[in-house]
Amino acid sequence: MGLLGKRKKQKARKKQQRFVQAAKKVARMCALVCTVLAIIGALVFGGRLLLHSERLHIKNIILPPEHRLQGTQTVLNQNGIYIGNNILLADLDRASKQLERHSWIYRAVIKRKLPHTIVINIQQREPVAVILCEERYLVDVHSEVFAKAPSEAKNLPIIKGFTKAAMVKGDTETKDLIRAAVTLVTELRKQQMLESDNVTVVVSPVFGLTLEAAPGKLVAHMGFDDLAKKLTVLKKVRADLDQKRLKARTINLTSLAKAYVTLET
Repeated sequence: MGLLGKRKKQKARKKQQRFVQAAKKVARMCALVCTVLAIIGALVFGGRLLLHSERLHIKNIILPPEHRLQGTQTVLNQNGIYIGNNILLADLDRASKQLERHSWIYRAVIKRKLPHTIVINIQQREPVAVILCEERYLVDVHSEVFAKAPSEAKNLPIIKGFTKAAMVKGDTETKDLIRAAVTLVTELRKQQMLESDNVTVVVSPVFGLTLEAAPGKLVAHMGFDDLAKKLTVLKKVRADLDQKRLKARTINLTSLAKAYVTLET
């Protein structure tokens, strides 16, 4: 066999090898495509089984009776949270966000407990005072004004000194004053100094906070800061006055350095 014949055989062999390699590559790709299609089919079939499985139908919705506020059931129904619906179809995140738009709900957390239970935890707002500003508004422990005060909200301290324009505007100064007033009320309760339902906190962007007891009783000027420490000082000053059988008309605590007392005449 001549040189020319050998070259032809080599070329034929290489061509055959390339063909075999290409065929193997095509076979691998076909196998991969078939595997992917099989997986997709299994997922689709399995998904349909899950969505139609009675084992995943909602049977229990755990929500304490005291948290069943007006409108909550409508929100749950609109988001697929009702007895008999598939638990995987319930839109928990959307329902939580919609519940938190309720004026009395601060936070709502909804969880699935497979196979058939929905657990709803609601943190309701806790009013700590009434802001008096032409109308009466409730403010919570987070210093957020959240609703008009109902007529029965008579046993809460009063915060006043805001204009309606300032409340509507809601600027930083107003928010800071509300936060300071709520802090003062919270500290009064913590130190057991809410002796009367008639306690009033008067706010001023110039002079800070003034604490007024029932009409005709003590007035204490508290300033802006160190409110917890100032209340401790106020308690000591009042105890000292009681021991000496003296009655104060005003106590000025705008500075922690010294308390200025004006006695009743």
